[in-house]
This record gives sequence, structure tokens and C-alpha cells, in this order.
Amino acid sequence: LVTSLSSFEVFAAAPGNNRSKLWDTCRKDDGEAGLTACMAIINTRGIPARERATAYYNRCYNYMMRHDYRSALAACDRSLEDNPSSFDTWLMRTVIRSGLGQFDLAVKDATQGLAVANNNGDRAGTLRNRAAAFVRRGNIAESRADLDRAAKLQPGDIYNFIHQADFL
Repeated sequence: LVTSLSSFEVFAAAPGNNRSKLWDTCRKDDGEAGLTACMAIINTRGIPARERATAYYNRCYNYMMRHDYRSALAACDRSLEDNPSSFDTWLMRTVIRSGLGQFDLAVKDATQGLAVANNNGDRAGTLRNRAAAFVRRGNIAESRADLDRAAKLQPGDIYNFIHQADFL
């Protein structure tokens, strides 16, 4: 009986264990099964906005892993509609926009990410991504300032050295 139901019906009617499996698939499977599981969660009537945002974020990640950046961006946009304080989504959108050559928008998204970052590691990672967008945009001084600030937030972090080497 369960196999004849749509993923949506399974999620809505399933006990906690099946919901857990659906979430696991949404989070971990970057293929069609993951995308389908995330949509089943998204389409669940009455799902809290933050959970829906998480499912959209996972779709964003799944699309990015497939190099479908336009679909990834659309999923990130929907995630942010439901949870504008999602640091991970702002960071992911920064990376996607940089990959699409949308450097002004990548800088804007990174700046939004900085506003919602909760710790120095998140802030440093966001500054490094914004620095990469700045340098590609030709804003050398701003890029250098962000890299220096990231290094102060996380002294000795290997990614600071990698980004500074790329910058140089």
C-alpha cells in the first residue's frame, strides 16, 4: 500500500520513522531521489516555514552538485523566502552567483550572510567568499581587506592561507 502512494502522501501519513527516512534522502542523496524527497517535504500541508526552507536549501545543494546552477539559485531563493536568516543559504547563493559571473550580486549576498552569521568561522568563510567576488569584480582593496579581516577572525585557518595565495 505504501509503495503505491506518492512521496507526498507517504510523508504526510507516515509515522516518524518514514519522515526521518525522507529527510535523510532529502539531505544526503544528490540524485533524483533526493530532489523528490525534498519536494515531498516541501509540498506537505502545514509544514513549518523553517522546515520548508531547509528542504529548499537541500534542493539547492543537490542542484549545485549536479552543476544546475539556475535551478540551484531558484531553490536558494525559495529557501530565503521562508527563512531569510539562513546563513548556509546566503553562503551557498554567494558561491552560485560567483559561479554564474554575477559578482555584484555575490557581494550583496555575502554581505547579507555576514549579517546573520553566528560565529567567527561563519564570518571568516563569508568574508573569504566575498573577497573572491570582489577580486573578480576588480575591487582589489576590498578583497584584501576582507581576507585580512577573515585572518583576524580565524588565525591560522588553512582556508585563509589558500584564499590569500589565490588573491596574490
